[in-house]
Amino acid sequence: MSTSSEYYSSPDTPPDATTVATKAPPHAFEPPPYTPYCEASVSLLSNQRNRPQSHQESVQSPTTPPAIVRPRGYRRLTQYFTPKNLLITGVTLLVLALLSGVFTYLYIRGHLWYSERNVNFVLERHDSFHIHNSNLSYDKHYNTVIMSQFEVPAQRLVTFLLFLDTNEFRVLRTPIPTHGFDDCMRFADSTYCCTTSVHSRNYQTKCWHQSKHHEIGGFPNGTEYDHFVKQSKNGTKESLVSHYHYSKHWQHFYDGSEAIVLENAVNNVILDINENKHYELPEKEKKSYKSAGFYFPMDDIGELNELIKTKDHFKVCEYKLDERLKKYYNKHEKCAKMPIVIDPRLGKTLFCSIPTYNGVLQYGHIDGKLELNLKVNFTSSTTVQVAKTSVNTTFESVVMDCNEENVDLYVLGEKSVYKATVALFD
Repeated sequence: MSTSSEYYSSPDTPPDATTVATKAPPHAFEPPPYTPYCEASVSLLSNQRNRPQSHQESVQSPTTPPAIVRPRGYRRLTQYFTPKNLLITGVTLLVLALLSGVFTYLYIRGHLWYSERNVNFVLERHDSFHIHNSNLSYDKHYNTVIMSQFEVPAQRLVTFLLFLDTNEFRVLRTPIPTHGFDDCMRFADSTYCCTTSVHSRNYQTKCWHQSKHHEIGGFPNGTEYDHFVKQSKNGTKESLVSHYHYSKHWQHFYDGSEAIVLENAVNNVILDINENKHYELPEKEKKSYKSAGFYFPMDDIGELNELIKTKDHFKVCEYKLDERLKKYYNKHEKCAKMPIVIDPRLGKTLFCSIPTYNGVLQYGHIDGKLELNLKVNFTSSTTVQVAKTSVNTTFESVVMDCNEENVDLYVLGEKSVYKATVALFD
């Protein structure tokens, strides 16, 4: 029996004539696991840090955020102080400063676009007599201060007339021709008005005007007379307007005619006493605007200026009369803003307006005294002339007379009338 040596091939011994090929492994139904080329020949390193990084490992996954290393301490803030960031911040602050300056300038120009000049009142006292608090009026036509008080039970109007040219005064006691009135006031020696209660069935205002005014003079102080009673059948005109109350805004014109502003809770009308006609006024631009005074700048009923009180300043609305339509209309599209800021401490207002200037008086009690704050603005200037004074009185009865060169105030004191005069400079 012969023995034969069989050699099997191996990876190190390629097959030849003396070797026998290795038997093929049995057929497998699943493919063998993938093994990289020469993976078996690569030595396994125990230290992973010394392992060379493959290209796939060097490419970071797009879904993995990069690691952020934050500086510590104050460097967290100083890291943003780069030249680029500092430049952007500086430019932004400069733009904001410029915008703030522009807005501030526009605000000041809109509210304080004027300069003020202080002028002084000259205060003098007229006569001494005992008089209770009363309605005060000034008749420029006769340079007379009129103080009137209505006695409701007797339906009688008591009036004191102070003639400033002679410093004399007269007393009138006028029985009211028609009864049922709640209040009366004399505006001039020739004119007075009475009104019923707003809650009455016949809410109305009636005025009496003596068209044939006689000269007053030669009466000693204190003489009582009433030419309305004596001449009631000769030349006395009556005017009546329903649903309105008389206001203290009135004017005696150069031709002897007179106009009174009537008011109610909704609007105002102008009553021409001589012609017994009344004219409507246009609606205000805004419902929040409040009427603070009226004045006829041309000394006739044809033109009328109204002082409007807004939130913090005054406006002037200029009207012109349309006699055919019996109403006033706006001369301009909007009311003109005045360079006069409202003093919120003083609640009452008087207004005058002539072609050369507008004057606004605010007054009221502060610390027991009647404070008077007058501001005058000439139409040709942005300078506002300001005059302030105070009178020791408990009353708040003041009237104002405006002339080309001065403004006169008449203030009712406890037992006298004070005149405060200020000279104006154009």
